[in-house]
Amino acid sequence: MIETAHESSAPWFVFGHDQFQGHVAVVTRAASRGGHAFAALEARIARVDHVAHCAAVITSTPTPTLDADAAHWRRVLDNLIRAFLVAQESLRRMAEVQRGTMALVASDAGYRDGGGLIADAPYAASNAGVLSLVKSLVREFEGSGARVNALVPGPTDTPMHEGIAHRMKERIAAGIPLGCMGRPEDMAAAIVFLSSAAGSFIHGAAPHVDGGAMLR
Repeated sequence: MIETAHESSAPWFVFGHDQFQGHVAVVTRAASRGGHAFAALEARIARVDHVAHCAAVITSTPTPTLDADAAHWRRVLDNLIRAFLVAQESLRRMAEVQRGTMALVASDAGYRDGGGLIADAPYAASNAGVLSLVKSLVREFEGSGARVNALVPGPTDTPMHEGIAHRMKERIAAGIPLGCMGRPEDMAAAIVFLSSAAGSFIHGAAPHVDGGAMLR
């Protein structure tokens, strides 16, 4: 049940779920600006108990290494910086109350490579960085009461991929053992599980939700 709508001026939404108590804040675009987003959230609800960071930048076609300039790298590596800023503010609050969960959404490109149909080297590097960030946070915040995990989606048909031609999406789906791209609902279900009591012993993990794509 969504309790706070995703407004044009608020790049996040908050919802409650019957699998756990508290509120989940889902950061969906460039609200990853540290304390500003959390101040806005806390003005509406008493406390954020679970955080999912889903904001990212990807191009509709990969940029070849010999054509990529520093500006392109900086733009795409901002994926990692935004994930860090959200994690920083989340853990600042969660460590204080000794509870909370966080899921940082990465990509299978962080494991595979940047030579696919869409992902390029900067995108792959930014997501490898998110996976490494999760490991570092688990070590640093040991005993804080907060659980931190990554989520590794395979190719998923989200609004971020609106610029990709249907024929290209068919090619991508053909390379997935399940024969289709993922849906946002598939990723949301995994985040709910990681945030719930059913996932209470999952910490520092990076589950793949990819229709078997990593097997290829």
